[in-house]
Amino acid sequence: MTTILRNRSNNSTKDEEKDNEENKMRINTAKAVSKAVAGASVAASVPVVVTIPPTSTSTNNKIQSGIPPWHTIILLLIILILLIGNLPTTQSLDDYATLQIITKTKFPLYLSMKGLGYLRLLIGGIALSLTLHLCLLKDGWELMPNYLPKYTKLQHVKLRLQGFGTLCPFTSISWFILGIGFVLRGLLCLIYVNYHVSEDNGLILNYILQENNSWLLRITFILWELTGPYAVLTSSVVKYVIWPAALRSQQIQSNSNSNSPNNSRKHNLAGYRNQLQHNWNSIFSLLEVTVFGGIPVCLYHITIPILVGCLYMILTWLLGIYYHFGYNNKTNSKDTKKTSVGPQYIYFFMDTSMGILTTYCMVGLLFAMMTIYLFFSVIIQILDTGGGSGGGSGSGSGSGSGDNDTEDSLIVNIIFLIIGILVVCRFRD
Repeated sequence: MTTILRNRSNNSTKDEEKDNEENKMRINTAKAVSKAVAGASVAASVPVVVTIPPTSTSTNNKIQSGIPPWHTIILLLIILILLIGNLPTTQSLDDYATLQIITKTKFPLYLSMKGLGYLRLLIGGIALSLTLHLCLLKDGWELMPNYLPKYTKLQHVKLRLQGFGTLCPFTSISWFILGIGFVLRGLLCLIYVNYHVSEDNGLILNYILQENNSWLLRITFILWELTGPYAVLTSSVVKYVIWPAALRSQQIQSNSNSNSPNNSRKHNLAGYRNQLQHNWNSIFSLLEVTVFGGIPVCLYHITIPILVGCLYMILTWLLGIYYHFGYNNKTNSKDTKKTSVGPQYIYFFMDTSMGILTTYCMVGLLFAMMTIYLFFSVIIQILDTGGGSGGGSGSGSGSGSGDNDTEDSLIVNIIFLIIGILVVCRFRD
């Protein structure tokens, strides 16, 4: 028995020695191969690079559906029901959507109705020209969403907007609304000043004043109630949320690419397009409030911009799921099979993979929209009490020169214009 045990122990010892020798051979072989590869790369002056897929989370945790959380959907449905049930009546719209209000000049001593009409047409033409340029002529642009790393389950990839896809951002939609609104208000001013002096009022003015055509005035006024608050909301979000996030992302990318600084991509928020759509949208809207016409924003119409904002959220989620903002990935140049990268959103606060934070972001955006609308409504009323609306009878003849505090009111309005620009606009890092 002792002999058998010794033989077994000797055999096991030999097996272990054999395994150790094989392991040593494997290790030596691996070292030799690695040295050969390293030598070849050095000789060819090509560094060995480990490619990491552009994901913000592990592949196992990424989502593909993009459907918002159930609590986000339920809360949004409740909000939509409340908003639709409290939309303003046509009578409420007609009380404000009049030619006298829309074509009013706030300071007729300094700006005639015809001049106001041409200024509005100029601003509207600039806005619509840029929109057409981006949709039809320019080859779009790329952007990198700044998803929140601790919460998102989306892949972090570059998105490309081109063609009519450039209308997907809220910035582009609000800019388009601004352009259409300024064009309509400018045309109404010119039509009114040209045909109001005629005894028969002219065919065009009569057509506008027809009861069946009152929707033209209603739409024009609703576009204004969307233009101002949306412009200030866009500028504020860019200044206080998107721009700082872009700087942080750029700093992180710069630190990670410290050995190759050429790979770090600088944001383009200071480019001409972003300056127009992120800053001049608010400047134009504030000019309309303080210097041009001072058109009121009715407090009881607050459900309209919030409803449009909710509809935009739904549109963004659908585009993020089905359109991916034009992004598809190919494994190689010869492969015709396109691999989906999952849902993608141009705004990190529209990310549907963040759980309860998605609901918080939705509520925060709607609250910000409501606050800015209330701010606009109250500020316009305060500025109008200073005498700036005197003489705005709609005739364009400057008959309101009898108001003694017109110059003081103009100064107050200009001061507010400057303060508003400084508060909501950002022009550089």
